[in-house]
Amino acid sequence: MPNSVRRNSQDPEAHIEPLIYRDGHNINSEEVLNKMVDLGFLTKLQLEGINYYHYNDSLEKNNLDPEEYLSAQENRFLIDPKIPYKALEQLATICNFTVDKKKLYINPNFAKIVKKYSQLNKTPLLLWLKEKSKTIASKLNDIEKIYGKILLHSNILIAKINDFKLKAILQKNYNQTNKMIFLPNDYIVALKEERKNIEKLVLKSGFAVKIK
Repeated sequence: MPNSVRRNSQDPEAHIEPLIYRDGHNINSEEVLNKMVDLGFLTKLQLEGINYYHYNDSLEKNNLDPEEYLSAQENRFLIDPKIPYKALEQLATICNFTVDKKKLYINPNFAKIVKKYSQLNKTPLLLWLKEKSKTIASKLNDIEKIYGKILLHSNILIAKINDFKLKAILQKNYNQTNKMIFLPNDYIVALKEERKNIEKLVLKSGFAVKIK
């Protein structure tokens, strides 16, 4: 199913995106969509007689206490086989899963936690993990200290310029643009799209490019 679908409940011929099902079934799509709303997979909004459906972000809608589906065992956490789907979905956003002797465990993934921290920092799940593990509590406290103070961008290039002459050449070419920023300790930050132009300028000036 695509990201969003709509159905006019007053008009059975109104457009609705197709669902995947086996041949030979007379499926009422509206009933299917409403059932998915009941299960929490979709949200529904009615406006001027039209029902609008959209995928539901259930990340923050796990209202169960972690004790109901997790148990702490030394330095890892065991998942109850009867764990509700929404709780499992929430765990998947911040943890890695491992199987040991036919039992399912989680290991917090702190790279994932950083990405979802603004949504999950006050949830019972993270608070419970902090309470059960000093190591996790320490790492989460470290995240709390730096959260919002460090900005990572997927479209930047960071380089260190050791040669004063080369730095002067780059300043001459980029000082009046917004495509490069000169930082302390001989570092520069530029847009990735400028990489080829920077390398050409460096090589043309008689220097070598070292990539790490």
